[in-house]
Amino acid sequence: MELIADLHELQEQYIEFIKGMNNAGVKVVIFNEECTQDILSECFSTKEKINEYLVWAVRTVKSPISTIEETLKADQKLTSEVIGGKNLRQSNLYQKFFVAVRANKEHGDNLGEELIAVCVHILSYLPGVFDGKLCVLTDDKGAAGKIDSVMRRTKPQNRGAGIVLFSTPKLVQHMYEEHIELSENEMVNLISQGASGNISVMGITPFDFKINEKISITGRELVQKIMEPNGINIVF
Repeated sequence: MELIADLHELQEQYIEFIKGMNNAGVKVVIFNEECTQDILSECFSTKEKINEYLVWAVRTVKSPISTIEETLKADQKLTSEVIGGKNLRQSNLYQKFFVAVRANKEHGDNLGEELIAVCVHILSYLPGVFDGKLCVLTDDKGAAGKIDSVMRRTKPQNRGAGIVLFSTPKLVQHMYEEHIELSENEMVNLISQGASGNISVMGITPFDFKINEKISITGRELVQKIMEPNGINIVF
């Protein structure tokens, strides 16, 4: 979730989006990045093993120009621990890392995408997690591209479970195809949360030979196409 760079608070529009999702019947759970450590501690008994997953994820996700990279450059001790894998027995490595990078959040940077990528990369290695069990919901094409790029850059032998990327329209279509009971009005309400005016999607209609990246229609028209057999296949 993006933050206001100066105040480090959730923007009001995102708070309203979460409320809208909740009111539309979608259960919302606030997930702090540090929760990944708590989740892994349920599966692995040693701090070294838990911290290794953070080390691998950060090495994979960080790019030469990023908030994570700048944070690590400014803190050699943290770099030694998170990138070098030194002192993996410490119990607060996750907290130290996430607190440090969040403190350097700036307006317009890609920290939100990077931290999502770090967390899903870690969680994809949990025992019993199969391809498609973990899903990321974002309407930010840049964020989705970042997460997808990280997964593709990871060597096949080092990959965890496959992660599904959903935009809100893609999620609504998936729910409809899975026969989750939603009325047309409920689908329109859900698909329109956080949007003003037409809904823009990437998809394929019966008249397209390749993905159309600029489909722009009203929320109700989009829902009607979702409900129409072979009306549209939403990619994102």
